[in-house]
Amino acid sequence: MRTTHVVAAALAAMVGLGGALQVSARISGGKPAKSDCYVELDGVTQTKVHPNPIAECTDGDPTCDTDGACNQSCRFDVRVCIDQTDVPGCTPPTGGLRRLDIKSKGTKPEAPADLTGSACGAFVAIDVPLKTKNGGRKLVKNRQIITMIAKPQKGVKPPTDVDKITLTCLPKPGGCAATTTTTPTTEPTTSTAESTTSTSTTETSTSTTSTLP
Repeated sequence: MRTTHVVAAALAAMVGLGGALQVSARISGGKPAKSDCYVELDGVTQTKVHPNPIAECTDGDPTCDTDGACNQSCRFDVRVCIDQTDVPGCTPPTGGLRRLDIKSKGTKPEAPADLTGSACGAFVAIDVPLKTKNGGRKLVKNRQIITMIAKPQKGVKPPTDVDKITLTCLPKPGGCAATTTTTPTTEPTTSTAESTTSTSTTETSTSTTSTLP
């Protein structure tokens, strides 16, 4: 199970510096921070914020591309978690959520079966294939946006947590290594048929008749 989470203070500091982020394994979303614990996306690493959280992965990178291959596509294994305690400054809403909407073009993660308390849904594999340009001769990045809208019970503030998280697949610099297929070489076998010549010798028996005088 993946247990490392976003540390809000470090995230804020790095965003303030305008630098690249490398925060591991769970994305709590955008803002406000007071509602970021309502719903989170687990299983990915946040690398940028522009303006919403971005999780980038290079095709074939074993730390994030879980299909185990450089194959012009990145696979993200993610799940949705709600009412977590790992976001400083956010208190999980009493009574859980009354509604959770998850939207995405393509495969989307599943909501937990029970919204009344701290819970996570099942891990779901989301494949993000690279795009092609120049008649398929050039590979370029592609993305899939996951939008999660969490609403706590009435009267709880903040009343909504809206997160838009972008999963981005990047082509491997230099491309994927070519797969070499070795075809076994079979040497032709020359079969020499032995011809057995059978010589049949016919013995001639000469019968001599003696004539008595």
